[in-house]
Amino acid sequence: MMKRKVIFWCLFILFVGIFVSASALRYMYLNASGYEISERTCQFDREVAMGKLTYRVGEPRVEKVYSKSYGDEVLRYFVPFQAENKKTDSLVKQKVAIDHLVIVSGGRKWEVDPFASKKLKVNQGIKWVLQPREKTSGEMLIEIPIDKKGEGYYTADILKKYQLYFVERHKRGADKYKFQN
Repeated sequence: MMKRKVIFWCLFILFVGIFVSASALRYMYLNASGYEISERTCQFDREVAMGKLTYRVGEPRVEKVYSKSYGDEVLRYFVPFQAENKKTDSLVKQKVAIDHLVIVSGGRKWEVDPFASKKLKVNQGIKWVLQPREKTSGEMLIEIPIDKKGEGYYTADILKKYQLYFVERHKRGADKYKFQN
């Protein structure tokens, strides 16, 4: 009986040791110096190679409107863009990934609503997959609800101050493109 308890505790300690070692190795791998976020500052209305396509992102047009989905007033940021597949030797189609746009305002990030963006009239004829040497253009929509009571961070005045980013994630980090005038 005593031998069973000793064997049980030895095996238990061995398994705990293996688990702790595996967790430490995984932590070191995930937090290795190879994980990197690069930031690049870009100008509005200038061509920028982001991902596999070349984009031209315009300055957002901001409108205060009533939103049925929120049941209240929101600020709508309409972000105009052009995308071009400049590859000439490739037969591979490239997906337009402009939905990676993010607005940072009021201490929070707000992402593109891809479904609402596709419903915009300006996007009716847009090509979401581009062949080599093909172009397309449209607008992406980001809606942010307004705090009318002024209790939170999202008052209309605060939300009018924003920063626009395009964030492209990959295995070992991310590329962050910051747009400004």
